[in-house]
Amino acid sequence: MNKRRPDYETLIKITDIFNVSLDFLLTGKEFDNSNEDMWKELLDPKTELFFKDLKDAPDDKIEELIQFWEFIKSKK
Repeated sequence: MNKRRPDYETLIKITDIFNVSLDFLLTGKEFDNSNEDMWKELLDPKTELFFKDLKDAPDDKIEELIQFWEFIKSKK
């Protein structure tokens, strides 16, 4: 089955049309502590893959990824 996901700008237009928050549109719940910048980052196609894969990753793999990322950042 083909699935399409709207980009961030389209999601914002939908929230305006239905007069709901982005939190509600994506989760069905209202959250007071999130902001649009957070959603924009999470929904960015460049980073979405990482967040999606991390959701189901075991803790030891997440820790390994964090260590690897710290190594990459230190290499400037």
